[in-house]
Amino acid sequence: GFVESVQFLFEKAESIAIVTAALLFIFEMPERSKKEQAQAWLVVNSASGLSGNAGRLESMEELNKERVMLNGINASKAYLPGINLKYGKLKDANFSEANLSGANLKHANLEGANLQNANLTRVNLEGANLRRTNLRGANLDYANLKDANLSYTELNGTRMLEVILKDAVLYET
Repeated sequence: GFVESVQFLFEKAESIAIVTAALLFIFEMPERSKKEQAQAWLVVNSASGLSGNAGRLESMEELNKERVMLNGINASKAYLPGINLKYGKLKDANFSEANLSGANLKHANLEGANLQNANLTRVNLEGANLRRTNLRGANLDYANLKDANLSYTELNGTRMLEVILKDAVLYET
């Protein structure tokens, strides 16, 4: 009867608690992800226009990994060497005077971005969309621009020592 039912519940309490905790964890995941994204955006936006890293590198990588659009982001003068923004959605972003040396921007969409006077040495821009991008005065030494779209891109004063331009689109550049 009753005593056996209570005893059975106590014996199974640990299993019930584990299953309940797992279900709560699974159902709270979207909310946790939103909170983490909000925190990452707070770091990125509070550092807007400041020189240095200020936690932006990790926050931007995390947002990009979650496939969040970073269009229009202001990372002017940021110190972001080696940042991984592969497949990044960075349309109209401002990276003027930023240090992105060694960054992975493979297949990133940087259409209309401002990269004026940026350090882009050894950056991987393979297959990237750089259409209408401002690269004036940027340093692209040893960069990989294979298959990149550089249509209508501004390149006045850009350094391009040993740049890979195989199959790049250079229409009206």
